[in-house]
Amino acid sequence: MLSVMLAWGASLGTSALAVEDPEASVSPMHRWGAGAALSETSVAAGSSVRLRVAVKTAPMWHVYALQQDAGEDTYYTRFELDDLPTGVSVREGARWSGPDPKPYVSFGEEIKVYSGSSIFEIPLTVSDRIAPGTYSIGGSVGAMACDASTCMPPATVAFQVSLEVIGGGAPAPKVRVAPDLQWGAAATLVPSEAAPGSTVKLQVHAKTAPKWHLYSLKKEGDSTYPTRLELGELPQGLEFIEGADWNGPKPKDFDSFGDMVKVYEGEIVFELPLRVSKDAAAGERSVSPEIHGLACTDTTCMRPGSVKTKATLTIAAAEAESSGASESESVSPDATDDASGAIVSTPSEPTSSNNAKGLLGLALFALGGAVVSWVMPCVYPMIPITISFFGKMAEDKRAGRVAIATSYGLGITGTFLLTGLIVGLLSLGVADVAERSEYAQLGNVIATNPWLNLVIGLLFIGFALSMFGLFEIKVPSWLITKTDSAGRSSKSAHLGSFMLGVTFALASFTCTVPVVGFLLGNAASGTADGLFRSLYGMLIYGAAFAAPFVALSLFPGALSNLPKAGGWMETVKVGFGFLELGVAIKFLWVPDMDWGVGVLTRPVVLALFLVVGAATLAFFLGFLNIGHGNRPKPFRVGVGRWATSLLTVLILAPVALSLATPPTYHYPKLPEWVTTGLEALIPPAPGEDDLARAEGWFIDDYQNALAAARDADKPLLIDFTGDYCANCRAMERTVFKRDDVKEQFEEMVLTRLYTDRPKEKNKEFYQMQLERYGLASLPYYVILDPKDESTLAEAGGYIPNRFPEMLGEALAKFETGRTQ
Repeated sequence: MLSVMLAWGASLGTSALAVEDPEASVSPMHRWGAGAALSETSVAAGSSVRLRVAVKTAPMWHVYALQQDAGEDTYYTRFELDDLPTGVSVREGARWSGPDPKPYVSFGEEIKVYSGSSIFEIPLTVSDRIAPGTYSIGGSVGAMACDASTCMPPATVAFQVSLEVIGGGAPAPKVRVAPDLQWGAAATLVPSEAAPGSTVKLQVHAKTAPKWHLYSLKKEGDSTYPTRLELGELPQGLEFIEGADWNGPKPKDFDSFGDMVKVYEGEIVFELPLRVSKDAAAGERSVSPEIHGLACTDTTCMRPGSVKTKATLTIAAAEAESSGASESESVSPDATDDASGAIVSTPSEPTSSNNAKGLLGLALFALGGAVVSWVMPCVYPMIPITISFFGKMAEDKRAGRVAIATSYGLGITGTFLLTGLIVGLLSLGVADVAERSEYAQLGNVIATNPWLNLVIGLLFIGFALSMFGLFEIKVPSWLITKTDSAGRSSKSAHLGSFMLGVTFALASFTCTVPVVGFLLGNAASGTADGLFRSLYGMLIYGAAFAAPFVALSLFPGALSNLPKAGGWMETVKVGFGFLELGVAIKFLWVPDMDWGVGVLTRPVVLALFLVVGAATLAFFLGFLNIGHGNRPKPFRVGVGRWATSLLTVLILAPVALSLATPPTYHYPKLPEWVTTGLEALIPPAPGEDDLARAEGWFIDDYQNALAAARDADKPLLIDFTGDYCANCRAMERTVFKRDDVKEQFEEMVLTRLYTDRPKEKNKEFYQMQLERYGLASLPYYVILDPKDESTLAEAGGYIPNRFPEMLGEALAKFETGRTQ
């Protein structure tokens, strides 16, 4: 379908009255046009409405019938709904309906067409859980107009309509209009019974007498009396959700003595979400909202007044853990309160074990990076300076050799540690702000922001070209000169050796940046944990990097035992360059996917990794000469090159196997740790959502999934996931494919909700996860009882062992609830 969006199509139908036909303007360019309207512009939650789309052709022109009616060689008229708000869905099993197409002979073949004005409809269901308010519904019509001799190019016309939802899911309470006020109010809690840890909606239903109105919540001008809602102290067991406020329908424009003001008329529903505390005791709770207002007509006003109402909620008895933990489990001592007051527990997988493994892996990475950095070319020029400096210091009998060497090591280590601290402190706290905006934490910005990833990818390409010898990146000479001269002119031997260590760390920057950059990424996550991990990694890296040079400062004569600088250093340098090219590819596919370019797809990225890997092999085996080092003949290379070549082949093996396994481009027999690492480097598979639908998943369709779970009387599993989430893909590729997990899936209805896509409904899924469950990390799994959307179990992260246990716990709780 061509993406030609016609402005006149988009503007039609947004103010259609109930049951009136939508209007459509014919485009002279395409000989047809479209417009849309709803059968009703204002409906109650839990009801249905029909979306009506008019397609109109110019005289003597026609468009082809819908796909299910037309022939094979025609451009079918088609309808798409690409902007359905959460809570509004196409009725299950429904299809677009329209008038019977007319037969038409086209080049000797009879086909089906529409001509003139045609009205098409599709029924929509409005969830009984949707909040009151005004919602936008958008879509498009694609068609091609023809006459007896020619056809115009296919075109797409967008449409958008507005739907006002009033009321909540429960039956509306009766509202009595007070004669002395000309309005009244009543309150209810939806649902009227809830479990600890769940969310309920406090609804205040107001009603005005005919021809009377209340002013909007926002004061406009000096002459209006804004409607106010007040809710005093909540009873124990109920709590406010931070940031939540009263939500009401869109007010209407009203001419009040020459001034346009906003008013409410007729039946009005205001809503405020509340949370049931996780430790709430069973029993009834009452809240007493009070609404203040002033009723007016176009000629007179009553006195200002208020109505105090009451709503009652029954809190169900809590089981061992409302979050789905078994009786033998308890909330982790590491659990913390989030900003809204909800308890956020750590994943049920052994947290201390996971943390220990994570820190051990980080330590091994820092140690390995330090060892490689020892032999990089930009490090060697500083060694003679080190030996010269400490050789002179050794002549001073008053200077303690160990103390001076320690100062030198602290200068090197402290430079790396200070860098991590600065980056961490600059980022610290940003996660708290970001958690309430588009991203769950700053780390998600690094993972998903296309411009940032483009810049980082290009920087790594620049680093790689520098490693290949095309140009040289240097730390500003004035900075090194200043630190060096400060050390040499210092009257204190300890300060002088410390400054020499700082100089050494700065001078070696270009060789240490690949490792240091990764460690700084932890600090840039904007969290206290990220700051700790960065400082931990930088401390180990700095100490390990400094260790041999501190030893040299203690024993200057050991210089003769060092390997001599030579071509082997260039080999290491060029090898790092190929590694940085691979890293650049990982960053560059992010903007490609975000902008919909479609070049760096999953198979293309895998192929590029193989190309870089092949070039690496060609270099180490002597087929490709890069840089200024030795140029061996093919296969006549040393042991180091052969070992590196073997390691490269081992790394490329899973990449090649995945590339040879369409359509997912994932080889299913890879070890889990290999799958996890590989998924962090490559984009999602093409058609990932279609494959999931074929397996029974609802994709980005919470309301229909919930309805299906209620109809089937099965628990609902929500998989909060993301396109950029490597752990999400690893869980789907490995854990979800296990036989025991698939058996449990058969007892559930499954829905996958993406929270990092740019569409409005995906942002709503992000808010849903954040508001209901207190955090927005991915992946996150929640199992609900569809009757009341109470939580049976929840857990997040890469949890291969915990996941099947969680499913079993939820199924057991669900069965227990059905038998009671």
